[in-house]
Amino acid sequence: MKAVLNVLQDDGYIVKNASVDLGLLSATKEVSVVDNGEAFWMTFLAGQNARYKKNSIIEATANVSEFGKDSRVRVNFQMKVMDNAGNVMDVRQIDDGKFYEDFFAKVDKGIFIQKEKL
Repeated sequence: MKAVLNVLQDDGYIVKNASVDLGLLSATKEVSVVDNGEAFWMTFLAGQNARYKKNSIIEATANVSEFGKDSRVRVNFQMKVMDNAGNVMDVRQIDDGKFYEDFFAKVDKGIFIQKEKL
């Protein structure tokens, strides 16, 4: 669980909840997605009523449980795209295999570092 927590924090996530007893972590990361051209034209055309993508919030939940002598880690990532008024424009599950491969490679490296006490 500590390795998963470290990877999330190293990747810029803010941990919102952690329960060692349940093996549950939840964290979020905010990323700016403003397209200045889109923002300009939407504001030019719609004035104060303009709505354009401003940021995305990536939410992560992880469940770490015992599996014999090992541990099992299940993790999900979801992305919310927010507009300049703070309204949700889109919500979708991140289902890119590469995204998860990269995450678990970092967790594996973190576990190695913990075991070697580096």
